[in-house]
Amino acid sequence: MRNQLLFLFFSVSTLFFISCDKKSGDPFTINGTITGAENKKIILETMTFPEAGQPKYTIIDTVTADKEGKFTIKNHLPERMTCRLTVAGADQNYYVVSLQNEEMELTANVNEAGNPTITGSPATLSLFGLMKTLRDFDESAMRMNDSIMELKAAGNDSAFNAIVEQMKNDYISIFKNYIDTCKYVANSSIAVESIFFSEFQFVKEHYNVWKSSADSSSPYIKDLGIKIATQEGLLAQSLVGKPFIDIIQPDKNGNSKKLSDLKGQIILIDFWASWCGPCRKENPNVVRVYNAYKSKGFNIFSVSLDTDKSKWLAAVQADGLIWDNHVCALDDANNKAAIDYRITGIPMSFLVNKEGIIVAENLRGQALETKVMELINQ
Repeated sequence: MRNQLLFLFFSVSTLFFISCDKKSGDPFTINGTITGAENKKIILETMTFPEAGQPKYTIIDTVTADKEGKFTIKNHLPERMTCRLTVAGADQNYYVVSLQNEEMELTANVNEAGNPTITGSPATLSLFGLMKTLRDFDESAMRMNDSIMELKAAGNDSAFNAIVEQMKNDYISIFKNYIDTCKYVANSSIAVESIFFSEFQFVKEHYNVWKSSADSSSPYIKDLGIKIATQEGLLAQSLVGKPFIDIIQPDKNGNSKKLSDLKGQIILIDFWASWCGPCRKENPNVVRVYNAYKSKGFNIFSVSLDTDKSKWLAAVQADGLIWDNHVCALDDANNKAAIDYRITGIPMSFLVNKEGIIVAENLRGQALETKVMELINQ
């Protein structure tokens, strides 16, 4: 979990190039001493978040440390920015700092993990507080890992899922609490990126406050507004929150099966095909979840996009897809169900609650089991 948490924190967004005029904006100074950086290049880059994806960084200044690892960077920024400071060629991760109109003293060692020692930048210390909270959470999760997995191995799925769900909620709460209390929008933007999709309404509420504040000109606010508009457009196209669309297709004997016959149960509508490698890879997990919860009102309606009946039925047999509800129109190009559900690629699935409302799309692995358990316990 350690790598997953830190990866989520540092790899949640794509950053874009910004132009920094050294003669405009507010000045800042970084006076640094980094053991292990002697005579090495020190690179300072800004960070912004225009869209989801892998980070990109823009170099705004480069200096070379002296023989004692000392350096000074003096530059200007138009507003507060989160930045990263990297020692060229060092194996240690970069240092994240928050800069605007201040003189920062930084002391670090490239061979030591954790945050550097900082004075003169309260905003950077605030950011370090968030990172420490995340590291503490990560260490706690690692200590609990063995006991959690023992519950899973013992078949105590309810306790296992409850703990995993609580840990997920606690992790998200770290970012939400930071956003609620941090006065630096540039800092909050990092936390926002970490929960943008999972807590979209929460993020949107904060954006509506920020866009009318003194920070409204910040690139972080402008980019966030564009991302929110884009996400709302995608959500408008999503089937989540809407009643399922009935599917009527032939089963292996040529008899029509109707999805609506299962209404009142928790249903996974699973679009797949024998030729789909990722589908076949996910099938063991789907089988496991079915076997665990079929007696508690969970069922599966499998829609194959195969055009070869023998290959479809052979895959059903080989993968142990033991539920009764398998259909296939044997016409991939004109498959009405695939058109109704806007299928552009497989695997694709839709989880339907007992009231016939689609509550989630394309859940895989543990996420599927967690959501099924949640619906069963409602």
